[in-house]
Amino acid sequence: MPAHPLFAEAQSALQQQRPDVAESALRRYLQIRPDDADALRLLAVAIHQQGRHAESMALLQQIVERLPGFALAHMNMGSVLRALGKAEKAIEAFRAASAIEPRRAAIWFNLAKALKHQGRIAEATEAIATAVQLEPKHSGALIVQGDLAKANGDVSLARQAFRAAITERPAAGAAWWGLANLKTVRLTESDVAAMQQALQALPDRPIEDRVQIEFALARALEHRGEYETAMQALHRANHLQRRRIAWDRTAFSSHADHVMAAFAHTEAQSTLGSECIFVVSPPRSGSTLVEQILAAHAHVSGASELPDFPRLMDEASRTRHTSFPSWVQDSTPDDWHTIGLDYLDRTRRWRTESPISTDKLPENFLYIGAILRALPRARVVFCDRDPRDVMLSCYQQFFAKGHAFSYDLNDIRSYLLDYRRLTTHWLTTFPEQCLRMHYESLVEAPEPEIRRLLAHCRLPFDPACLQPQHAQRSVRTASAAQVREPIDQRGIGRWQPYAAWLPPLD
Repeated sequence: MPAHPLFAEAQSALQQQRPDVAESALRRYLQIRPDDADALRLLAVAIHQQGRHAESMALLQQIVERLPGFALAHMNMGSVLRALGKAEKAIEAFRAASAIEPRRAAIWFNLAKALKHQGRIAEATEAIATAVQLEPKHSGALIVQGDLAKANGDVSLARQAFRAAITERPAAGAAWWGLANLKTVRLTESDVAAMQQALQALPDRPIEDRVQIEFALARALEHRGEYETAMQALHRANHLQRRRIAWDRTAFSSHADHVMAAFAHTEAQSTLGSECIFVVSPPRSGSTLVEQILAAHAHVSGASELPDFPRLMDEASRTRHTSFPSWVQDSTPDDWHTIGLDYLDRTRRWRTESPISTDKLPENFLYIGAILRALPRARVVFCDRDPRDVMLSCYQQFFAKGHAFSYDLNDIRSYLLDYRRLTTHWLTTFPEQCLRMHYESLVEAPEPEIRRLLAHCRLPFDPACLQPQHAQRSVRTASAAQVREPIDQRGIGRWQPYAAWLPPLD
């Protein structure tokens, strides 16, 4: 029996990422069939996609109470719980769905994404393998399998998975970008032709496929030495992203000023944090390499980008009904001690096999004052790189989330200047806990720089740190494939062919 026209309209609108249209159609349809559980579920999905997560959760809870065996409702609850920041409960919901319908690939696919987001790479790899086994032509699952293979250092499997996804859906932007973003894999002439054909065939919505293909095309054109056409593709990609993701450079600079004023001096009274190393940098500045060097040490576990400290600041702001850093002046040593204990508890799983863990979330540079009040014994490493290389590399990168500044060259310039102001402030205010490292110095003379890094982090020298490519760990950032190779100088001076398009940084 064919679907009702309103129901079909809603399904089509959701596929086109038009949840407002889907919601309107579903509400009209539910006036006719108010008890249609699947329509109610899709309504919850449409509401969730518009950012009204609490409203979506309330509706899904009603559905699950009425139909506890409705696996898709449990799956959708998992997605909403993720959006609400309740990662572990989201994983529980996905596991509940998989227990009800263990042969539904979409459930394992969503479970894998949730586990991947939490850094539980081994479990995520197992879940996505199940999804692909159940539905070998599921392009989304193949893309996640490629991402996880990249994190595990299996470039061959990553390439195979991304190519399989492209075979199933030639305009799969995430697959093209995943392939290009391996960086150790060169796209071919036929790949360039296929991407150009896909761009011509793509409809206006959704635009994320178009954005990611343009980024991948720019990477391929650069490898061919076609810098002007590569930059044209980058302009198109970044312009589309900027239309989707806003960023206010003036507001950000003002926020940086307020952060510096709030932490103008030290007030450390706790002894927490000796088990923590924070590696901080703008994106594409060498922080993944520095963390990989540290993770090669026998005493260190590389945890990659952890969202825990910003979340603690958000929770503190909600409790105090004011934004960070406005409440800092009224905080007490006991408040910071509690925050420090909470952070250590939330990140404890990263120290089950090693006594020290890293955290390389780029945004932490805004929170160094807060981090060192909560965890005064922690060590902080700032990773700097030639800002022209950083500017270009950010402009060339499709970020899965965050980094809204990166889709306009002048916004990147402003962000980098604010980063420099803030990190200089932290180095002046916390000279014992903070160290600045330069990417160029590290790759040109690895051993003395690595010895300096380890000494700052109160670690004995470990020869394994000189060969970080052998560190056995997952890497969940854009440099995952690169850090599996020996340290080299290939990343220095990449900006030069693009000099005419980069704004000055003085």
